[in-house]
Amino acid sequence: MWKRCKDGKEDLGAILKSVKSSFDDDLLTALCEASWGVSKSDLTDEFLMEQIHSITDSYQNQVLPPVNELFLNELKMNMDNTDIQSRVTDYVISCNKLIKKYGLSSFFEDDKGTKKKWKLLVNSLPAGLKQKVQNEIEYRYPDAQTSVLKLSKLINHQALEQAIEDRALNRARQAARKPKMREQLPFQRKKRHADVQQQKPDKRPKKFAVRNVEKITSKDQPKSKGTPKTGCFHCSGSHYLNDCPTATKEDRDRLTAEHSKKAGKPQRKGTPNL
Repeated sequence: MWKRCKDGKEDLGAILKSVKSSFDDDLLTALCEASWGVSKSDLTDEFLMEQIHSITDSYQNQVLPPVNELFLNELKMNMDNTDIQSRVTDYVISCNKLIKKYGLSSFFEDDKGTKKKWKLLVNSLPAGLKQKVQNEIEYRYPDAQTSVLKLSKLINHQALEQAIEDRALNRARQAARKPKMREQLPFQRKKRHADVQQQKPDKRPKKFAVRNVEKITSKDQPKSKGTPKTGCFHCSGSHYLNDCPTATKEDRDRLTAEHSKKAGKPQRKGTPNL
């Protein structure tokens, strides 16, 4: 802006807008009365910038929140982002936004603040990646504890290696599934064929069933003639006198006449014997 004004011979004061003029007038009046104790006419841009930084650099309501717990809950790495470098960069951006959001910037300004920041970044990593990064820092890259740049490069490298391992593991699992699927395929085909056969209706004529019904029906039906209650008059067998195998014609005539006489009925010619 200053260079443009110099080259174009423009008035810098006419182009730039003062900090005081950017404030809402009602808000500025309330701050002067209730917070700063100065009149609006005495305000300068330098004073206003100091007050702005004192507000933005302090945590809300002057109450320090549980920082570690806060970042564990809110700082997350987006594992859906397939670009590893972009994923790590977004992770660091999210961390910086949370620091500003809760007014914690003053805690992360010097070397001690850098160490606190790397702890927050490492603690909120996904479990598998977190373990790898902690191991590397402890035994091979201790300098990453004092440099966010080195730490982000280390996280990026370990995340890339983990992604390669995960892809290789997924391929191995898929390859292991294929032989099992091939072994199960013939069995599944046979099972499906058997199920289909069971579901098909039997369209063949039920000859045996008809025969069985006929036999059962013929057995269950009583004979039209039946059997005498007192048995055969000649041999007391379970048949009528006319069917007696041992009775002669004379025996039949005699026994029939006797039976008719006892019953009080005359024997008629041509009437079949009992």
